[in-house]
Amino acid sequence: GWIQQLSEISGCPKERIFVVPGNHDVDRGIIKGSVQIQNVQHAIASTPLASREWKFKQQLRDETTGQLLFQAHSAYNEFAAPLGCHIWPAKPFWHQDIPLDDGVSLRIYGLTSTLLSGREGNDDKERNLYLSPLQTVLDPAPNTLNLVLCHHPIDWLEDGEAVDDALNARAAFHVFGHKHKQRLQMDPSYVRFAAAAVNPSRNEQPYNPGYNLI
Repeated sequence: GWIQQLSEISGCPKERIFVVPGNHDVDRGIIKGSVQIQNVQHAIASTPLASREWKFKQQLRDETTGQLLFQAHSAYNEFAAPLGCHIWPAKPFWHQDIPLDDGVSLRIYGLTSTLLSGREGNDDKERNLYLSPLQTVLDPAPNTLNLVLCHHPIDWLEDGEAVDDALNARAAFHVFGHKHKQRLQMDPSYVRFAAAAVNPSRNEQPYNPGYNLI
């Protein structure tokens, strides 16, 4: 199947392939055709930032609105489920552990920056997405290093300042995408990677395909 093909192309074992949803994984047609989904996204996005976590949790916990919030991610979930990277209302992000040497583990968190993506079927704008403290708790564990994967970088999140503080304090490695600009930021307590795009649009200037090896 496709997982085996991806494994062969990348040279990674199937157990070491991880994915997170990006804006192109969100089916905007589903959102555009559903006033109910638009209402759920609006209810969260229109709540002042100081109270938004409560509203976000309320919508996730409701049997109807929680499912609506994930409908536009159904194709992503079908793709990601065999990798253990699917998401649902009770678990809007995932984490998996990789044992390293000397009793140390790497815990990879896949954060979902796209639950408010594609509102009313429109393109996203900087600072209009939301991650929430629900996804950035990253409880400490003995002999465990945290690595965070998130499609949208900090400056695309309305709660970006709080997310930045949380990740800087709790995760040793940060990997972001979306901008198609390869960058590396090193700090005494963390390393942050901005990923290039393997196959960007030919119309994108500068056209600079690339990938990261960590």
